[in-house]
Amino acid sequence: MQSTMIHGPCGYLNKKALCMENGKCGKYYPRTFNQFTTVREDGYPIYRRNTGIT
Repeated sequence: MQSTMIHGPCGYLNKKALCMENGKCGKYYPRTFNQFTTVREDGYPIYRRNTGIT
């Protein structure tokens, strides 16, 4: 499975990851917890996330 992962460990686990920008993940992982899926005013969806990881 690791050979097909789209986004690997980053942050304090891998500070040299390609996604890192100014010490933070440029892909905004981990995502924040959201109890419900909502749609922003600009039409972009904010998906429900059970644990902040999925």
